Amino acid sequence: MRRLALGRVRETEVDLSPAGRIVERTWCDLPGFYRNDDIDNFIVMPNHVHGMLVLTEVRRDDAYPDRRPRSLSEVIRGFKSMSARAIGRSAAPGKPFWQRGFCEHIVRSETDLERICEYIDNNPIAWANDPENPERAIVGWGQGGSGTRPY
Repeated sequence: MRRLALGRVRETEVDLSPAGRIVERTWCDLPGFYRNDDIDNFIVMPNHVHGMLVLTEVRRDDAYPDRRPRSLSEVIRGFKSMSARAIGRSAAPGKPFWQRGFCEHIVRSETDLERICEYIDNNPIAWANDPENPERAIVGWGQGGSGTRPY
């Protein structure tokens, strides 16, 4: 069971904890750290995050000669590291925060993009039945979800 470190769902809205607000702020700050990414639709759930990154090809320029575009793995590693350090200073010192790894999906069409955005937008509404929700009534064995989750 994963702890609900990032907040709680109240009806259809996520009420973020202090750690959840740090995670949200860190996600929103990513484009300032990585020149080749932009954020799109995302949501911080009570024990995981769903987000879309737009990675673009960036050429080096004289203003930032040593800053190279980063891979998706590097961006996620940076996001997890920055948010965990900030949370460690304010919410849970000395404890590991994020699980290892992450799930990814390349968006290949407008239909795919719309489906994923709808899924992200509706995540709080579906929380009561989400397999990632440790407070849901367990009727049988469920399948795990996706996303990046704290321990």
